[in-house]
Amino acid sequence: MSYVARGDASGMSAHDISWRQLALHGNTSADLGGGRADPKTEQEVFRESPQLLDLLTIRFDCLIVGYQTDARIVEGLAVTPPMIHSFVDSSDKRIQEKLATSPSFVKTLLNSSMVDPDALFIASMRQLANTFEEETYNRLCVIIQGNLTRELSRDSSRLINILRYIGAV
Repeated sequence: MSYVARGDASGMSAHDISWRQLALHGNTSADLGGGRADPKTEQEVFRESPQLLDLLTIRFDCLIVGYQTDARIVEGLAVTPPMIHSFVDSSDKRIQEKLATSPSFVKTLLNSSMVDPDALFIASMRQLANTFEEETYNRLCVIIQGNLTRELSRDSSRLINILRYIGAV
């Protein structure tokens, strides 16, 4: 789908026009006077506007809940942290199940300061729902909800809100 911006762009700087065109058309070759945008590839956009590589960055945060040694799964931070720019991949289902049923899993998520901890918990539950078969997920939910109830026993309104989001109430 292509959008055409109509209007007077004479008061805009070349930089503003370029950003407006990129936002509206996905490229920087649009005619702001009412013409159609020429479709461009991603490579062409970055070749024409190399400054975009400096402006468009991807940032993500990671909450480490555990790690695996040769002998076992350990909850918490590893003695040696992962290398910067390490590849991120989902752990296998066995590890996810072991970590998710641990009482410290709920506590770690709810004590996160990087993002809204309730939203992080809810997103984690949704990820588990997408990972496991319904029967396994339901079994995990019983354990996790018990851990959640113990963790939030003094904050019933927060507990009820989270349980509603994950479909347990």
